[in-house]
Amino acid sequence: MAKVDPSGKDISTTGRSSLTGVSGLLHDNPMLCLALLLLICVAIILGQFLRLTAQINSTTLLEEAASHASTQRAFRSVYTSYVVDRLRSDSTVTITHDPDSNPEGIPFPITLSMILGNQLSEDRAGMESAIYSPYPFPWRESTGGLRDRFSKDAWDELNADPEQPFFRYETVGGIKTLRYAVADRMRATCIECHNTHTDTPKSDWAIGDVRGVLEISLPADKIAVTNRVHSSLIELFLSMTLMIIVGLALLGIVVQRLRNSTNQTRKLATKTQQINEQLESEIDERYRINKQLLDEIVVRKQSETALLDAKEQAEMASRTKGDFLAIMSHEIRTPMNGVLGMTGLLLDTRLDDEQLRFVSAIEESAEGLLKIINDILDFSKIEAGKLTIEPVPTDIVSVVAETIAFFKPRAAEAGISLDVHYASPMKRRIFIDFGRLRQILTNFLSNAIKFTSKGAVTVTVRCAPIGPDNARLELVVEDTGIGLDPDQLEHIFQMFTQADSSTTRRYGGTGLGLAITRKLARLMNGDVHVSSERDKGSRFIFSAEVQVDASVADAEKIENPGTEATVSVAADGASNRPLANASGSQPRVLLVEDNLVNQRVAVKMLEKIGCRVDVAGNGEDALEKISGCTYDLVFMDCMMPVMDGFEATRRQRLRESDDEHIPIIAITANAMKGDRERCLECGMDDYISKPVNKDRLRAVAQKWLTGERGSDG
Repeated sequence: MAKVDPSGKDISTTGRSSLTGVSGLLHDNPMLCLALLLLICVAIILGQFLRLTAQINSTTLLEEAASHASTQRAFRSVYTSYVVDRLRSDSTVTITHDPDSNPEGIPFPITLSMILGNQLSEDRAGMESAIYSPYPFPWRESTGGLRDRFSKDAWDELNADPEQPFFRYETVGGIKTLRYAVADRMRATCIECHNTHTDTPKSDWAIGDVRGVLEISLPADKIAVTNRVHSSLIELFLSMTLMIIVGLALLGIVVQRLRNSTNQTRKLATKTQQINEQLESEIDERYRINKQLLDEIVVRKQSETALLDAKEQAEMASRTKGDFLAIMSHEIRTPMNGVLGMTGLLLDTRLDDEQLRFVSAIEESAEGLLKIINDILDFSKIEAGKLTIEPVPTDIVSVVAETIAFFKPRAAEAGISLDVHYASPMKRRIFIDFGRLRQILTNFLSNAIKFTSKGAVTVTVRCAPIGPDNARLELVVEDTGIGLDPDQLEHIFQMFTQADSSTTRRYGGTGLGLAITRKLARLMNGDVHVSSERDKGSRFIFSAEVQVDASVADAEKIENPGTEATVSVAADGASNRPLANASGSQPRVLLVEDNLVNQRVAVKMLEKIGCRVDVAGNGEDALEKISGCTYDLVFMDCMMPVMDGFEATRRQRLRESDDEHIPIIAITANAMKGDRERCLECGMDDYISKPVNKDRLRAVAQKWLTGERGSDG
């Protein structure tokens, strides 16, 4: 019985007849094989030629543009040094931007540079030269400003990195054109004129500032093929000849193989017939097996339906859990802000020794409760897969120093020393999630100080290069504390687990810190290890391979390079100097908060740092107050009755003009993943999660009042 497909066609001989037809065609027409092979070779060579030509032309064009730019800049530098600077003291000589109208004067350096660019453009057909800046003198406002998207992009890129040229290809007048831009930077001899000229658009220039952009435009369709192109063509045709020789040799082998395969095909045809007969006998068995499979599929479909229902229920439970965590985070942090804020304010008042002990105990207990809340929320986010790692350029020495500074008072109170060592060679600038790195180091130090009653806690930092772009980061925290037994080391990284029950009774804690630390380390493609000995201390190590930030060189060398250097760290205290706005006067701040306790806390904190504060109970009230008064800064709660902070911010941004932007800072108990992004998306400028202390409030207020808007760190 023949094997047929559903249309009735005999498929048992289709493959055999196709193979025989192709084999016969190639066997009877060897020149067809040669022609096909030559066509393939020519196509490959032509493609390589076009790619190489385009690459060489692009390189040639860039070199020509760079040469023109270098010529203009060199000419301008020489002209400034040897002509303008020497004649500036001569009162009989006038330096002018319009030499055509003032034949007795000499042109400004930039004017003569533009004249030179026009002359070079006449010598090189199609080339154009332009110099522009967002700060043009009045007589160049029509031609010297940022003219289009390329000029704006060039200005932004060259301001960020003035040492590197900026270029791209664009279609100008229907012609593909290379637009090549370099930074026009301020020299010492230029600053006096630019900063003191009566018509200057900007009077605070400094040496090295990017004054403007020098652009060279060259048409890409008029590039002459250089000698390198000819040498490349010779190499290309030599390669083609070699490929043809190899192709002919392969053709002979193919023809012989085809002859042999024809004989083998005949033998295979007989064997295939025998196999088909065996297959036909197996078809009936397969039909029976398929029937059984269909029955099993029905059962499996039913199981899959049940699994989908269970999955939907699990996802709903996960969403419910996430919503619950978000609500609990908000509801707990709101009163915690009041507890910690009022405690901090109370500590700033006159207290006797007994009252100070009581208030300090309240503050310590509240901070312990906040840490437990944060640990539980972090662990829940990790378990739900909602915690992400965001590597950013980071100065590792600054992160470690700030963390050590925080723990210095606690270590001094415990009567132990706290030191940090940086091992050489040391890469300071790396890409890492500095917030999570600080959290890991904080957990290590908190445990080390907690479990050490005498001796020392030592932090050792290593960040040695292991390649041109990578380094191995190690943070080692050693203490002389109570230590651990070998059997206890197996359990300390498990959730809700400490060394033993006595540890919990004596020192407290949830047992989540180290579990979170290990999970964070592994999310950062690293790990945490520990070694310990009872009554002699412990050694915790975080290690990870990180990418080196090569865009910024290490600006500060650590003392005694080549040996392990010790860097002493002093705790930073918040400044008590009152804040001031850009004009030097007392800043006026609007606090938008519906909780009365949190209102009193925030108002008192803001007044203590030198602000004059108005209060609004909801977003609608806030918009009315902003309409009737000029504020330097707005602190906006998010969850409020009548109108929440998100809607109030959106409406305020819609009614603002470009020069009326008021900084709005979210100050909210929403601390789950995505809350910060939601605040920024609606138009807020920054974000602080509750509870908030005075130093943190001062830092963010100073950042937006003075314009020092760097990384939030």
